[in-house]
Amino acid sequence: MKRQYVAIDLHRQRSLIVRDDHLGKELSVTKIENDPLSLAQVVAEAGEAPEVAIEATNGWYWAVDVLQELGANVHLAHPSATTGGTAE
Repeated sequence: MKRQYVAIDLHRQRSLIVRDDHLGKELSVTKIENDPLSLAQVVAEAGEAPEVAIEATNGWYWAVDVLQELGANVHLAHPSATTGGTAE
């Protein structure tokens, strides 16, 4: 399986996770309640060592810990530099 890419629009209570394939084709858009198990389940669908971009918003530490435990290559993005849907 080719590498997948994950973008996470992190909010306080809920987050939006978008998963793309190596060609940029959108594979899924998922809203989750913020908890480690939900995040891990959705990101695990991206396979081994996905590239993950996550907003460095208030409270991002727990999510990065989960992502790194999954073996994801995590990239922090400044919130004002990202656009996308809203989870709240």
